[in-house]
Amino acid sequence: MGYKSHFPSSSGYCNLDAAATGLLPGSVAAFIFNYHLKSCVNAGRSAYRRSIDVTGMVDEAREKIALFLGTGKNNLAFVPGATHAINWVAKGLGLSHGDTVLCTVADHHANILPWVDLKKIGTRVVFAACDVLGRIDLEDFERKARGARVAAFVAASNVTGAIQPIRELAGI
Repeated sequence: MGYKSHFPSSSGYCNLDAAATGLLPGSVAAFIFNYHLKSCVNAGRSAYRRSIDVTGMVDEAREKIALFLGTGKNNLAFVPGATHAINWVAKGLGLSHGDTVLCTVADHHANILPWVDLKKIGTRVVFAACDVLGRIDLEDFERKARGARVAAFVAASNVTGAIQPIRELAGI
């Protein structure tokens, strides 16, 4: 497994907690360290040299990532983590009393809790079943998706390792 050599903090052990704290490749850790050591400014907020340079780096990263994903750079949002992003989405969709959100019993709490929090305003949260291996039951998912405003589910479980049929689920 040659890729492990790019992750210095994984040396000598197997990280089973990567969902909570992702490991950084050495090059990324070095870049972040240098940023804090030499720049440590906000992007897109000021007109002085360091801020302009950092803004350029963020714009370049956004363009490269968009190209890699096959989308436009304005379709990306940089967030501190998946949990933060899901909370933004859950709170920003304008769901209200009577709306339904479909999750699955295979989901991580990071995906479940933001939606369950919307129960305070009367949003209903339903859960599709999974088989014994953690794969989403497509028939149950399709049945419960009827009338749902949002379906939120994992692509792969960090608990069971089950990889979900994303194309089929997205089609539903």
